Amino acid sequence: FNRSRELLTKGFVSAAAHDSATARLDRARAAQAGLRAAIGVAEANLRGARVAVRWARPALEVAA
Repeated sequence: FNRSRELLTKGFVSAAAHDSATARLDRARAAQAGLRAAIGVAEANLRGARVAVRWARPALEVAA
């Protein structure tokens, strides 16, 4: 993106080409945000699973 902006100011690329680069950057940032949110959900699920295991372990030991 920075390179595209630099080339735009020097007149080596068109505004449309720079707009495409900007749109690609925006999509990449949105994808990154989505992946970070998915990681947050996965971490929350892992914490919940660990709690469930802690609660289930004593019952399983008694049953064995």
